[in-house]
Amino acid sequence: MGCDQIGRAGTKILHHNIAAKDSNEGFTCHAGQLIQKPDKPAAELKAFAKTGELKPGESQTFTFTITARDLASYQTKTSSWIADAGTYTVKFGTSQTVKQSATFKLGKDIIVEKTNKVLVPKATINELVSKPPGKK
Repeated sequence: MGCDQIGRAGTKILHHNIAAKDSNEGFTCHAGQLIQKPDKPAAELKAFAKTGELKPGESQTFTFTITARDLASYQTKTSSWIADAGTYTVKFGTSQTVKQSATFKLGKDIIVEKTNKVLVPKATINELVSKPPGKK
């Protein structure tokens, strides 16, 4: 799994029904940075899909694509949605098992969307910000 210049990575997963009866299965895609930032979770759900009703021996292929928009978080200082540079881990699987995992590197910050300050409050709003230990 590689990441292209506009911050998009993808993979395909083949699911084969090995059960003795008709069944369907749900799949998820979670992503997060290897070096976790204090204000972001270790992994976030980015996509999900469910197979159709598969007879024994039947298969279905899923294609998952992760974009810079999927990785972005809002930065209040710049009024922008930004996908942070860094190494990301992506895990694909069911609720019980990880079927595939990969890492990819986003070489630089990608500004996904710049927003406008339409509703500027008249009073200061104090944001909750996590600070590294030892800093005041």
